[in-house]
Amino acid sequence: MRNNRMAALGLADQGFRIIPLHTVTDGQCDCGRKGCPSPAKHPRIMDWPNTATGELETVNRWYRQWPVANVGVLAGAESGFIVLDIDPRNGGDMELQRLLTEHGELPACPIAGTGGGGWHYYLKHPGGKVLSRTIAPGIDIKGDGGQVVAPPSVHASGISYEWLTDYDLPYGEIPDWLLLMVKSEDHVEGDAAPVGAVIRSGDRNKTLLSLGGSMRRRGFEKEAIFAKEWLWGVGSVWRVPPEIERAAQESYAEAKSAAGEGADPVRYWGRS
Repeated sequence: MRNNRMAALGLADQGFRIIPLHTVTDGQCDCGRKGCPSPAKHPRIMDWPNTATGELETVNRWYRQWPVANVGVLAGAESGFIVLDIDPRNGGDMELQRLLTEHGELPACPIAGTGGGGWHYYLKHPGGKVLSRTIAPGIDIKGDGGQVVAPPSVHASGISYEWLTDYDLPYGEIPDWLLLMVKSEDHVEGDAAPVGAVIRSGDRNKTLLSLGGSMRRRGFEKEAIFAKEWLWGVGSVWRVPPEIERAAQESYAEAKSAAGEGADPVRYWGRS
């Protein structure tokens, strides 16, 4: 029999910052909101990004008050980790397999199976600001100010979250190829929109060139080549943060000018 209080205390003792979440009772979220858009996933407490805690007395009090509350954990810089959220319902399993085949396996880290049939990978926070956003089809990042549902919480489907590895494993270091997807050095503090425009197939080549130019200007070489291959293989629809798009437009013009009219900027960026 699951014991959410003991699970929450165990996670808190390991350093996780706990957030008590609503749960599903008789098929409905117990928040009482008809048609709740996030059943069994949203916090019971106010100001949860600041109220989440690993203080055992507080966590114990919460779960004495709400014994069946699902267990949430705060992600982000203060917690020391981000979560790679894979949702097979939106193609995340296939997209992840494609990325791993191309770039290699993810590092050892705490991994949880979600109630929706996906996975949560707990990875070390890379520093700076990491926005919670979609980075690929079916793949989300839970970063600063975000939270995720942790085992042994129960999904709205009735399926429990479960640890597939030990939760006390060190958070895995984010590999370079994934870091490029997670975090842009072009990010401007205070930008409101975490996800920018949709880039459709007709604009894919221009976007590929532009992003490659932006990265090349910042001194990347292998990464620029990777960005070219990555964007080319994305498919008909892709999303990038608007700040990257703005910087990339400037970089593309600069690279085209330096390469010479009619030259291939991609080859220019790839020079040593």
